[in-house]
Amino acid sequence: MSPLLFVICMEYLSRLLFYASTQQGYMFHHRCKGIALNHLVFADDLIVFCKGDYESIMWNLRSLATFAASSGLNANAGKSAINTCNMEEGVKQQVLRETRYKEESLPFSYLGVNISAKRLGKDDCQFLIDKITAKIKTWGTRSLSYAACRNFLWDGKENSSKTVLIAWDLICRDKKMGGLGFKESHTWNTAMLDQNEIDWDKWVWNRLNIPKHNFVCWLIMWKRLNTRDRLRKMGLQNFQIIPDFTDLQGFSQWLCKPLKGAFRGHVVQSVFAALLYHVWMQRNGAIWYGCIAFHDVIVRRIKHDVFLRITGVLPRKMIASFP
Repeated sequence: MSPLLFVICMEYLSRLLFYASTQQGYMFHHRCKGIALNHLVFADDLIVFCKGDYESIMWNLRSLATFAASSGLNANAGKSAINTCNMEEGVKQQVLRETRYKEESLPFSYLGVNISAKRLGKDDCQFLIDKITAKIKTWGTRSLSYAACRNFLWDGKENSSKTVLIAWDLICRDKKMGGLGFKESHTWNTAMLDQNEIDWDKWVWNRLNIPKHNFVCWLIMWKRLNTRDRLRKMGLQNFQIIPDFTDLQGFSQWLCKPLKGAFRGHVVQSVFAALLYHVWMQRNGAIWYGCIAFHDVIVRRIKHDVFLRITGVLPRKMIASFP
């Protein structure tokens, strides 16, 4: 079965289980009642949970039976198990007889993580730490080289022939010097002697900026976006709507001036970064797809981006204190 078809099937199963949870007499697990959650699924790994009463369990089992009849996908009894806690013995034995699933005790493993009624301790998570450490070591010995880092930055791949937009020595500069802060140990000390601070690092790397906005603004300030003159050098011409982003130095100096309230200044910088990003996206849409959004749509997108970023980064108490 293709991945897309499998996802559609799992969506159908999720809806069946959700429908079961809305039926009269169905009761959620006491820790999941507040969010109305009765299952988790990742690929073909499914965990279903509810209050340990016969009626709720039967509603879940009916959902599985309906799914099996519709899709032909049945739960593997050899790989399925029932875990109970403080459940009436008679009800438990009845469920085991009807399902023919084996009974297991807590904790059990789901997606490599131990599920337990107790708080997970250090030992329970140690295997995850070991697995992540081994993955980092493998990736580090295979990919942490100049060429691999360069290719991953511009194309997201270890091996790539895509043209780089900014020289590696500029990337390795500190953010205050206009770089990304990458460290190249062999040339770090020498490069630091020749660097001069720039005046746009604070707004480009503003905490309230969305990371992809940061990156586009960084390219803009180094004049490395593929604008009209750069496209001509690549042999692409006759584009009518291409922002040149010619001189933002003066505006960037204004952005870095302290406004009344540090938070207000960060918001202004975030809005400006979002504006540049969306102008750039409209440029791409005009060139490659021949379509441009209305200005009110762009304004709504900017507001949406900035609002989500602020509410996602700052603590709720701090946000609530603003007028």
